Amino acid sequence: MAESFVNPVAEGSHVSVTRDGERYLWCRGEGEQAVTVWVSDRIGTFGRRHVVWTAPESGPLSRGVRPSELRQHDGRWYVYLSGHDGDDRNRLAFVLESEGADPLGPYTLVGPLATGEQEPGWPSEVWAADMVVLDHDGRSYALWSGWPGRRSEVQRLYVDELVAPTQLAGRRMAIGDTEEFEWERPDPRAPAINEAPRVLADGQRTFVVYSCNAAWLPSYKMGMLELVGVDPTHPDSWRKSPEPVFAAGPETLGVGHASFVTDTDNQWWMVYDAKWDAEPDWRRAVYMQPLPWPGDTPAFGEPVAAGEPVSAPTSTTNSSGEGERHWDFRDSAALDDFDYYGHHQFLACSDAGLDLGVEAENAVNGFRTGEKIVLRDGHYTDLRASVTLSTVSGERDVGLLFRTTQPALGFDAQCGYYAALSRIRKGVILGKMDGIVWKEIGYTQWPVPEGLATLSVEARGDRLGVSVDGDTVLVAHDGDYPSGSVGCRVVDTHGRFESLDVAPLR
Repeated sequence: MAESFVNPVAEGSHVSVTRDGERYLWCRGEGEQAVTVWVSDRIGTFGRRHVVWTAPESGPLSRGVRPSELRQHDGRWYVYLSGHDGDDRNRLAFVLESEGADPLGPYTLVGPLATGEQEPGWPSEVWAADMVVLDHDGRSYALWSGWPGRRSEVQRLYVDELVAPTQLAGRRMAIGDTEEFEWERPDPRAPAINEAPRVLADGQRTFVVYSCNAAWLPSYKMGMLELVGVDPTHPDSWRKSPEPVFAAGPETLGVGHASFVTDTDNQWWMVYDAKWDAEPDWRRAVYMQPLPWPGDTPAFGEPVAAGEPVSAPTSTTNSSGEGERHWDFRDSAALDDFDYYGHHQFLACSDAGLDLGVEAENAVNGFRTGEKIVLRDGHYTDLRASVTLSTVSGERDVGLLFRTTQPALGFDAQCGYYAALSRIRKGVILGKMDGIVWKEIGYTQWPVPEGLATLSVEARGDRLGVSVDGDTVLVAHDGDYPSGSVGCRVVDTHGRFESLDVAPLR
């Protein structure tokens, strides 16, 4: 049983989650030019990445790809998404339809969808983003954020009936006013924005949670509408909450783009993204926390702080990785056992091995976080671990995590130990992290190999030994972290990992 996990769990934004039996499907963009579905067996980790669709080199959906929802309907899967031709003023709504019953595709693109007014002088497609589906009284409706005119920075929420999963009726109706309450636009630097509608329904009441203000500002927050009428396409059928339902806390700022799912214990969870720091920028990270529903209305509470443990569902199965294991990262299937923490574009797999810290040519929201993979459910006390690695570019660290617990997004966002080869230090370093702070506990000069090297650690009690290519180069003593998992990590460097071995010491 997994006891807890730590936020933030990933870099990025606009993540939607749906449960397919006992597995969770996390849908997100990949560099704004592809759609990925990550598959995991639990809340708290994304699991394995699968690219299910890649945008063409040119055309109306060649840039700015932003999926908003993955859902199943009549045995097929649909991904609602938006994108543009290189100019965000031309953003339109599309949908991917699976060719079979597999959420990993293949998919066929349909669209753009008719998100305009269908009146003389109006185009049938108008700026649209964040489309999701509302099922109500036997019918389906699309909800999205759109512009009221052809050229406008104002974003309103719209609804239209879906006559088919890939076809709108063409009669959009605005719901809610973008500036009905002052808190929806508290910062004059931002236009009037209502976006990212998400359906939250328990079979008795139906809500739509939306985000407002601007995602690049710490004042980004969530409001809520309730469906109180019979016809969702009638504006009087919706009632807006007079106060925000979820806003920034002392440490977690700019919260928005929620997604909701129930776990296998029927507990509601909220997945959302928040700003990495208080500066006006697009660096965002993904958080998850329980959403209690004690009565008629969900109790959103406060956003959790980074580093704060969150109890995992009681039904989460722990695979208890304690035995001797070997992974060859030249086969990408080896990553099935690991969780990744870092920028989604800074991870790559090839016949040469696993690359961490590889920076994409067109990185989106690119920022370094000490990219790492950690063995899921690994639990080792006395152990020997070895990794075959090399430094591709950069001057900082490439190395091995061991006795690691509570991993999250961030340079030192884990508890445990780290041994590494460092070009800038011209040697081998050994240190520990408490989830926030790094403390060096050992260092020795050693010629860092230009090519592949085998870095090994042997931990027995409080004795920690580090070897390079079979030569013991460093021994230190520390007993703060007696057990945990293993993994690979880089610091502001592009490192390549060919294999990883771990075995318990008896």
